[in-house]
Amino acid sequence: LKLKFLAVNGKPNEDTDGPTGWTQDLQRVLGMKRLQALQQLNLDFSFTVQDVPLRDCIRFLQIIIRNSPTVGKLSLESLHLADPLPPSQVLAEQLVAKLVNFEQVDFGTDGFLGQHCDANALLRRLAAVLSSGEGSKLRVLSMPAYQRVIKEALAEARKFLTVNINLIRHRIMVDF
Repeated sequence: LKLKFLAVNGKPNEDTDGPTGWTQDLQRVLGMKRLQALQQLNLDFSFTVQDVPLRDCIRFLQIIIRNSPTVGKLSLESLHLADPLPPSQVLAEQLVAKLVNFEQVDFGTDGFLGQHCDANALLRRLAAVLSSGEGSKLRVLSMPAYQRVIKEALAEARKFLTVNINLIRHRIMVDF
């Protein structure tokens, strides 16, 4: 089973196809009996007006882990985290502690990992956890990044898992 959930804090501006809402709504949806065998979940944050507080991001992950332990593939589209954020190493520790519960995690092509310091910290923390032998299901990570900037951390992480990089391209916006 696959599910796409639009993470929207408040009421969506447009008609949406499928379930929408925030953490409490996701918990209610995942509690449905027919979703007990859910294997793939796509959390789409592209309709979220404001950036997502880190505590809410962690809460989303906890809800999935607790309510749908069969989810192996998790997508987090357009996840932008709100300031203030903890230092990159602390952020990476908090996220990796949750991400290792999934076999595949895809951060899409846009989001907070476009910041090279966060991407570096996440890859380094993953490599440390995976090399230590701590329990981890994670085998594939896909993320947006500038490959040349995270080169060393990427090489280190690829010793333990497959890392797919969705290259970030510079966009030039011009006002006329």
